Amino acid sequence: MDIRNKNELRRRIDAFLHEYTHEEYILNEEFCKDTMRMMADFIGHVNGRMDSERKRLTEARQKLKEALLENKVLHEYNYNGSSGICRAKLMGDMPGTWHIGNVVCVENGKSFMLMQDGYSEENGYLILRAMEVIPETIQRFACVEDMTGERLFEGDVIYNPEHRTVRMEICYGKYAAYCPNDKEYMETVGFYMVSNTTDDAMPLGPTKEYALLLGNVVDNPEIKVV
Repeated sequence: MDIRNKNELRRRIDAFLHEYTHEEYILNEEFCKDTMRMMADFIGHVNGRMDSERKRLTEARQKLKEALLENKVLHEYNYNGSSGICRAKLMGDMPGTWHIGNVVCVENGKSFMLMQDGYSEENGYLILRAMEVIPETIQRFACVEDMTGERLFEGDVIYNPEHRTVRMEICYGKYAAYCPNDKEYMETVGFYMVSNTTDDAMPLGPTKEYALLLGNVVDNPEIKVV
């Protein structure tokens, strides 16, 4: 229904709401019936648009639900010991905030990280953007948290509140781990910790039970252990 018909319907309803006597209704019967038909048509038009919008909203909610479920699965997968998540600082913004993304790629000596840049309500898709980052600030997510729920990354320094003088830096790479079965040190690759009290590499273990985040070696180089 276009705007001219809406204005005409409004005029007719104003007239229709007038308290007709029986004689007046008979005289204006055709006018009243025509107005009622226009009202029914308008209500049908509105209902049709509402059904269309309701369907669109339902579809958008379903897509959002799927996106949230996918993110939940990704979250659980990341905490299962394998993660593409990392953090870094944007190129030219060393003092700035950390940004978290899922992929790091290097091209022509430049490093890029894929990070979330928004959400499209129209189609229910996450919008991602590749941003150039400072290579020296790229740090992997260690798939663990501290006692307060803070995610721990490579380069973070943690401590046990019961032994505050002992600092442990989270590292990633090759390290020698002691195998009690073979009674010797064996080379492995992954996350490990180096403490300011021993030269031996140590596994992270259940950090959520004993560790608190002190800081990271990029923002606080003075706490660096390695």
